Amino acid sequence: MPGVYLDPNAQSVWHVTSSRMPRIVDHEQRREEILEQCFSLFASQGYAALSMRGIARSLGVSTGALYYYFTSKEAIFEAMFRRLATRNVQAVLAELPEDATPQDRIVNLGRFLMSEADALEQAIAVALEYRRQQTGPEADAVLRGVLTVYRETIAEQMGLTSGREATVALSLLLGMLVHRRLDPDAIDIGAHLIGLSALLEL
Repeated sequence: MPGVYLDPNAQSVWHVTSSRMPRIVDHEQRREEILEQCFSLFASQGYAALSMRGIARSLGVSTGALYYYFTSKEAIFEAMFRRLATRNVQAVLAELPEDATPQDRIVNLGRFLMSEADALEQAIAVALEYRRQQTGPEADAVLRGVLTVYRETIAEQMGLTSGREATVALSLLLGMLVHRRLDPDAIDIGAHLIGLSALLEL
């Protein structure tokens, strides 16, 4: 009969619309789809304005279904940003040859920043809005974890061995993206990367 049934391993759900045609839902894929859609919601509506009920309504799912995948709005935000950071890192490293020179690494990083600058600027805006709304150790840990992923990638891309240098590089790149958002015509990403390389004596 029609209904919803959990499989014995709780890895999928059978949505049965008739006695003959069960539909198996891939939980991991559905979770990824939710996170993919949530970024635009946080970017357009703001962290504070969204609730679990509002997110569910915007995604066209029930509130119960959303809670099945995420315990809270904060959990969605954390998973969304960690996913974004991981995807960006994979995109950068995928273009890096094994025998890349320091100059190759700078060019590769510059290529990524120029192609993804708008999305990265939007991500910074969403993160800053989250910081205005959320304070305390848990919020600190979420943002620190995401920044660590980016800092480690920048260190690898630029061949940096010092954690301090990697932190400086990340700070300068974040500042460049914020500056570009405020005054797009003032920023030449390629030129800034050349300047950063010289500053770090690469």
